Amino acid sequence: MKKIMFALGVIGLSVAAVAAVNDTLLMFSTLSSDPDTYDTYMDGEKVLDGECYALCYVTDADAFKIKADGTADGGGEVLLTAPVAKDGHCPNLLYVVDAAKAETLKGGAYAVYLLDTRVKDAAGNTVVAGVENGKAKVVNRFGKVVEGEKAVAEDSEKKATDTIAQLPAAPANGSQVQDLSVIDNPTITAIKVDGANIKLTVADLSPAADYKVLTGTDVANPNLFTEVPATIDGSTFTVSKDAGKFFKVKGMRREFKK
Repeated sequence: MKKIMFALGVIGLSVAAVAAVNDTLLMFSTLSSDPDTYDTYMDGEKVLDGECYALCYVTDADAFKIKADGTADGGGEVLLTAPVAKDGHCPNLLYVVDAAKAETLKGGAYAVYLLDTRVKDAAGNTVVAGVENGKAKVVNRFGKVVEGEKAVAEDSEKKATDTIAQLPAAPANGSQVQDLSVIDNPTITAIKVDGANIKLTVADLSPAADYKVLTGTDVANPNLFTEVPATIDGSTFTVSKDAGKFFKVKGMRREFKK
């Protein structure tokens, strides 16, 4: 099975190279004739070059949310994330969904979401986080830009160009990129005594959160937990063996600030 992919450029020349006969092709852009109409973040800033537009298949618009790791939390799925923003817009973009994958998408509609993936680099500059394995590395916020319909060839004799659907082009604005991404609750999966320390192995960590370790004497009463010093190395949290008997890890959203 081919992966879902995207292509930029002259659609008529690129379709034959990237699509099979029964693949679904979706064209999309937020280009505007008004040079002052940009796609923007929640704070009103113009989207950075390389910002992401995610093609999603949504089965429940009310329940659909995007997690901080770029995947869907529920109500559908994120199919592909394209880091293609340029000059404040999504350029002419062609999403290609192979026929086998398209056949599994039932009861919903394709939609494009604008993501806020801004982070600070080592020098303190604002940059986009980038994409890894087809998903955004970090998602701060998301907002639906447009929702369209499924495009499927009706018979095997149709050419790839006959299956192209033009999703309505609609510039995103700050009010559309207002939903906070979903952060999973971390889970301690292993506890190991290592000399004078205790090492906690933690799962479900989010790239959009900072974490602290809490300890308490009554596991049933969360109000009795207090923060203890901890060092963090990937998914391993190390605390002193004298810090306490019961531990939990708490995540705090790392809200992006310019």
